[in-house]
Amino acid sequence: MAQILLIHSNKNVHDLININLTTYLGAHIIPRATADEAIALMEILPHIDMVVAESRVALDGVTENTADKLIKFIDEHRLDTELVVMGDDGGKLKDLKNGLIVLNPLDWEGAVDAASKILGITLEDLKKKISPEYVPIYSAYFHALHSSPCDVFIRIKQAEGQYQYLKRIHRDDTFEIKDIQRYEAQGLKYFFILKSERDSFATYVSNALVLRLEKEIIEASADLDPASQIPVLGESYDLALNSIVDQGLNVSTIQLADTVIQGMVSTTQRSKVLGPLFRQIIGLPTGRLFKKGQITLMVALEVLKLKNVDLGLPPKDDATAKIAYAAFFADLKILDMADSDQIEKLVLLDYPDLGQMTSLNENVKGLIFNHALDAALFIRRNPEAPLDVDIIVKQHHGSLNGTGFKTEYAQLASLSRLFILCEAFARQFIYYSDKGRTDRPIILDMQDRFKGHASMEILVKALQEALKQRERES
Repeated sequence: MAQILLIHSNKNVHDLININLTTYLGAHIIPRATADEAIALMEILPHIDMVVAESRVALDGVTENTADKLIKFIDEHRLDTELVVMGDDGGKLKDLKNGLIVLNPLDWEGAVDAASKILGITLEDLKKKISPEYVPIYSAYFHALHSSPCDVFIRIKQAEGQYQYLKRIHRDDTFEIKDIQRYEAQGLKYFFILKSERDSFATYVSNALVLRLEKEIIEASADLDPASQIPVLGESYDLALNSIVDQGLNVSTIQLADTVIQGMVSTTQRSKVLGPLFRQIIGLPTGRLFKKGQITLMVALEVLKLKNVDLGLPPKDDATAKIAYAAFFADLKILDMADSDQIEKLVLLDYPDLGQMTSLNENVKGLIFNHALDAALFIRRNPEAPLDVDIIVKQHHGSLNGTGFKTEYAQLASLSRLFILCEAFARQFIYYSDKGRTDRPIILDMQDRFKGHASMEILVKALQEALKQRERES
């Protein structure tokens, strides 16, 4: 039996690697939090077969060069221990002689494959072994359902790497959201279903959300308060983005995204007063992605109402769908990180805030600097997306080519400039709300933020005029 040390700070990834290495390879997994802890064990157990580790691990606010430490120790002691390094640390791991690098630090399947290759276990060998039967499903997906198309389980840990799965919802059982919330109140974040039923479950959830949203939009057309639509819209927005990340673009996820976007536009166009609606959006338990996207759209449509030809903007009807799609898809690729806490922080990252990135590892920095371009390339594959919406997404951090955070505003498309301004406004509104600040009008921040950029200053003035006009009308 192979002895494998496992170092990974993401608990979900750690558990998935653990259970798969145990199941597929029959290995004995020894978890450790840092390279120092692993080295302390290797000093008394020099015959460890392998270490699977993140290239860098952050613990208690301190980032450790995990792979570098392990490589140095193994080389100095001339050990035969192999390494599977998760994350290439910006291409710095040139000294790795015995082992393999998995580029994505969250790619647990890649880590399992690499460990299999190193230990000489072939694809045929893996096929003969029992594959894991269950896959985790985020509990929030069940908030949109009253029944399930498949059996649903909870997982009970029996020993290190060993779990028992207990059925809690039977196929076609009916349940209410309070039943799901009881599990969540006990700390449960994931239910489990059979791996073979994941695709049908995803389609079922998407269809349920579409029906629920369409019902909300139809009821909204009967002059009901648009704020009543916001809670279900926020929940659906978050789940739609995660569904697209998990499944890619297919019939059900495209329909779900399109319905969410229609709901955002419907709510925005029917709102008579911005302030209370802003506050309701901020008060939702949904993530910042929805809050920033919805507020960005609401503010942009106020500017488009002005019909100011000097701004160089297309007609409102032509621009609305493009801004709405961009607001939905702009930060999609940030979700590739799978770390919800870090995602929530990075959503508010802007050009003046790049100092915050010094604490991030090279893989995360690369994802952030390229996410606009990656999202633009992704949205081009969506047949429902309006023409040229990918340009807005690509340029939404001020860069003509979609990489980095720049101020190439004069060269950007007019709708890209409008989107940048309105997203900056939304970002600052969320930041002030988090801090409880009311001492400074956000428009003053926008004036400071874009001072010296003529193509943006004219939009800032238009935004100020639009907000004043809305205030007079309400």
